[in-house]
Amino acid sequence: MKSWIHLAGALIICALGGFAFTLVNAPAPWLAGSMLATLPLLAAGARFEIPSILRDAVFLLLGTQIGAAVNWETVAGMGRWPLSLVFLALTVTAIVVSGMAFFRRTQGWDEATAFFAAVPGALSFVLMVANQSGADMPRVTVVQSFRLVFLVAALPLLITGLGPLGFGAGAGAEGTHPSLVQASGALDTLLAIAAGAALGSLFAWARVPAGLMLGAAFANGVLHLLGIVSGALPPGLLTPAYVVLGAAIGDRFARVRAVDIMATLWVGFGGFLLSLAIALVGALAASRIAGVPLAYALVAFAPGGLEAMSALGIALGLDPAYVGVHQIARYLGLSIALPVITGLFARHWLRGESRD
Repeated sequence: MKSWIHLAGALIICALGGFAFTLVNAPAPWLAGSMLATLPLLAAGARFEIPSILRDAVFLLLGTQIGAAVNWETVAGMGRWPLSLVFLALTVTAIVVSGMAFFRRTQGWDEATAFFAAVPGALSFVLMVANQSGADMPRVTVVQSFRLVFLVAALPLLITGLGPLGFGAGAGAEGTHPSLVQASGALDTLLAIAAGAALGSLFAWARVPAGLMLGAAFANGVLHLLGIVSGALPPGLLTPAYVVLGAAIGDRFARVRAVDIMATLWVGFGGFLLSLAIALVGALAASRIAGVPLAYALVAFAPGGLEAMSALGIALGLDPAYVGVHQIARYLGLSIALPVITGLFARHWLRGESRD
């Protein structure tokens, strides 16, 4: 009971942070404001844990909202996405290689620590695998967490700063995707969530990576294509999801000592700038190839977590289908590649040998 009281108090403060951001018309206010509100809480010694049931609910709602953006125009446009996904794979590879070199050359970190600190996205999975590889976990955790916090805080400002350049002519200053304009009715909302929960649970039971989100997106996309449901999720459901997700992002710093945070702060910031610059180059190329606005491609290529970047794209009114497909593809790719790479190099990393 005590832990739930602490959680409720923390979420209320996070919600107030999100509300404060709405008052100054900040982009993605509920997500960014909630996340930043956790930092003074943690600095004051407050501790709370986001239970898995709330995390799963966020995944379910985000997946359902991604599926709500699917229509026949989206299906037709998917023919241009394979090349965009190829650019995504090249971008992820470039971020990992350059980031690993950055941490090795400038900080002298061992290979395992440098590698897992450089991997963009799939944060929880990266930390789980890194913990079995002999990597320096405080350094990996701080760098990965800082990159995600910087992205959630800075990327909305960058996206809105692009204006017509980022959203394209006629897209509107906010770039709101047409499929997200109209909220669905109560019956459509219940049906979409129920179908997403059913298929998402099946995917999760089958151990599909990001199964709950992927299943919910697929189920709701099919319902929209068949004309069974219409409209997006109402803000009354998405806003609490943003608050919980923002709190979960900030809560990662509760597991890291203040001395480790300060020691790695500028290193993490340097790694963030490097990965963002490479993601921007990849996004520019993909924007041309896929024929989507630069803002869409930038969030799709952003080196952050699946749930955070998908939520950010939705909050900014971007195309959830394009952003979601690319973020899910990155998550699936890393989920396959990381265990293989770790299996090949684990013994070498644990021995602490260098392969410069």
